[in-house]
Amino acid sequence: MRSVRGSILFVAAAAAACSGIATCQTLTTFETFKGANPGTCSAPPPASSFAASDGTVNVYFLLNSVHPGDVTKVLWLNPAGANPWYTMWDPTPNDGYTSRCYWINFDIGKY
Repeated sequence: MRSVRGSILFVAAAAAACSGIATCQTLTTFETFKGANPGTCSAPPPASSFAASDGTVNVYFLLNSVHPGDVTKVLWLNPAGANPWYTMWDPTPNDGYTSRCYWINFDIGKY
């Protein structure tokens, strides 16, 4: 079995400087998982080992104290340390919710 190694760099960028906001974002859950994406903000069962045959490494995370206009971005660093891929979500809407859950699937088959 081939070993698949890589890193995920997590970046939560606020539209305004954190010092000007009452609270800054906090990451309360960050885990990898296998299988289907969650249908709700309940964290899926975690997984810590992946093989190339899995096809993807799935990541789930929960951010608290998210403000309207905040943008969340995740960078994937491949085994060579390069940043070949990232995803960025739309700015947070002004809907009264301050906690947001996200999940993403990284294609590891090509590494």
